[in-house]
Amino acid sequence: MNHPKTISADNLINEFVKHYNQLHKTNLTITEWPDKKERNKPACDALAESNYLTLAIEHTTIDSFLNHRADNDRFIRAVGSLEKELKDKFQDRITLTIAIDSIQTGIDWDIIKINIRVWLIENVPRLPFGNQERWIEDVPFPIQISKSKCTSPGLFVSRFAPENLEDQMAKIIRRALESKNGKLGVYKNAGNYTLLLIESDDIALLDVPKVRSALKTAIESGAPSGNIDEIWFADTSISQKHEFYLLFKK
Repeated sequence: MNHPKTISADNLINEFVKHYNQLHKTNLTITEWPDKKERNKPACDALAESNYLTLAIEHTTIDSFLNHRADNDRFIRAVGSLEKELKDKFQDRITLTIAIDSIQTGIDWDIIKINIRVWLIENVPRLPFGNQERWIEDVPFPIQISKSKCTSPGLFVSRFAPENLEDQMAKIIRRALESKNGKLGVYKNAGNYTLLLIESDDIALLDVPKVRSALKTAIESGAPSGNIDEIWFADTSISQKHEFYLLFKK
């Protein structure tokens, strides 16, 4: 299950500049946060300068699939809190998985949670070990239940990845490029070096090869990138250790 974001965009950019300096033996220092000052036209997030280079940095977060954030909200509201509520109820490891987009608008999410909670408490102890699909009365989608012996028992909730995840990722990356390429064009035309920092904290669905493949597909299909000199991926899935990966360089 996804967890709340643990780092601000400004702090992540500061971390990235330190990483960039260590990697390239540069001494870039952030001198300006243009987007905080300029309210009448698009501006990049940060300008970092050294004696010979000005780096215009634009940061963006990406979803793991289309409508990810809306689906997250419904998922957490309907079933996410069950992990905490039922963490001491079972002697085995129970994983409850539902399909993405299972929880639609127009239905009572609280009732869904109550029905699933009651069903789990009443039925999990006598379920066989292994994987099984179950339908619960008044819950409009099936659930996948996995039961296994484990030294760390509890309930864990998750979602299946979309079948067309790669196609969705390419569309998401394309939208990011369409939004950020034009903004960085102002700085590129002024003679600055430009960089797009793409962030995700979803290690379950996204990893560097998937993001790199989605970026390649987006660019090859015509997504604008001419104003961007470098594209980096920031993995913030582990709060204590953020990782940065170069995806694209002209």
